[in-house]
Amino acid sequence: MDLRQYADDIITKAIEAVRPEILLSQNLTKSGDSLTICGSKYNIKNRKVKIIAVGKAAAAMSFSAEEILGSILHSGICVTKYGHQLPLSKIVLYESAHPIPDENSVKAANELLNFTNTCTVNDLVLVLISGGASSLVVDLPEGVSLVDMQDMYLDMVNSGADIKEINCVRKQLSSLKGGGLLDELSPAEVVTLVISDVIGDDPSTIGSGLTALNKTTIADAFKVLRKYQLWDELPESISTYLLLKKSKVETKNTNQIANLHIIGSNHLALDAAKKEAINLGFITEIVSKDFSGDIDELQESIIYKILSYNDKRLNCFLWGGEPTLKVSGQGKGGRNQHLVLKVLNALSELDIKSEFIMASIGTDGTDGPTDAAGAFITDKTIEKLKASKKDLMPYIDNFDAYHYFESIDGLIKTGPTQTNVMDVVIVLMRSN
Repeated sequence: MDLRQYADDIITKAIEAVRPEILLSQNLTKSGDSLTICGSKYNIKNRKVKIIAVGKAAAAMSFSAEEILGSILHSGICVTKYGHQLPLSKIVLYESAHPIPDENSVKAANELLNFTNTCTVNDLVLVLISGGASSLVVDLPEGVSLVDMQDMYLDMVNSGADIKEINCVRKQLSSLKGGGLLDELSPAEVVTLVISDVIGDDPSTIGSGLTALNKTTIADAFKVLRKYQLWDELPESISTYLLLKKSKVETKNTNQIANLHIIGSNHLALDAAKKEAINLGFITEIVSKDFSGDIDELQESIIYKILSYNDKRLNCFLWGGEPTLKVSGQGKGGRNQHLVLKVLNALSELDIKSEFIMASIGTDGTDGPTDAAGAFITDKTIEKLKASKKDLMPYIDNFDAYHYFESIDGLIKTGPTQTNVMDVVIVLMRSN
């Protein structure tokens, strides 16, 4: 079997381990008049069970929940990314944009608020959260237009800030984020199940913490904006709103304690990948489970592993997390494709004597605003690049990795995976 086939098998096992149907079946069961959610039992006799699902995995989570709950499910609302829809019966599905919100993101927020108004003290509301929720549901502060919000989202995504910093700001511009949805659902009983797409699985960061207690303040948001030189770039309506909010006394308004469980994460995906690699005969190392630094640091770690290989056995190296990337070019791509392109450029100047494959993917099946999950290279890619004498720097400088890998058939296209647990990088090596 060639290394590409091995890599495909290992990546497939990683994604399968965090598919919503697997995670929901492990954490949600019904028996008579009770539901067991993450080990705790809830009496549902004479109660309405409702669902709110938001995120890239929301449709798949909703679909699985409908199958498990059956006739006891009363109603629900699901908001997911375009192209991630699935047929649902009792749950009404809405689609909107990611990573930059659109008109349907605003509509979805309004529909979500309308749905919360139907929830009562006798209801048990199961909230299903996954990555992408921050863009898919956007409620506009007074005086702020959608265009202004879109400009701010784009600047923040391209700034090099990590997701915790980005969502720190987003929470200050929303009445739903930062635990706001939890307040809106009061006095209903709320249980939240989360598939994490952030380092450390902090529930207040995932999807901007719709039902989690907000750990950040308006002062924290100002620090982020100044750290990345974004304050002067803000639309006037947003800076005015934030200044006015900063002048007021900040209060916590959460009416109940968050009952929240992380059921899926990058760690689960990496552990499944490692298990499969070992089963296939690879000496396997998870180099990092929580990579969050600049993409150049990850590049250096990958190159080091490739260059230091001197083993005649099959070796597998794995990284998981979400590196940061400051984008300034006008090209097409995503952080995974850009990472692979930079590794390729660096290795093209060196003498690589072993057979290898390196692949980097977004586990949701999309890398940046593209239809690719990521990209891959092999030792043969380097040989062909050297023979062609092609200069990769224009692609790197313009952040245009997609078009380069498209030209050499190096893109990885999985389509929507219906899950989202950040990125996975794999390097497989063997002696020629």
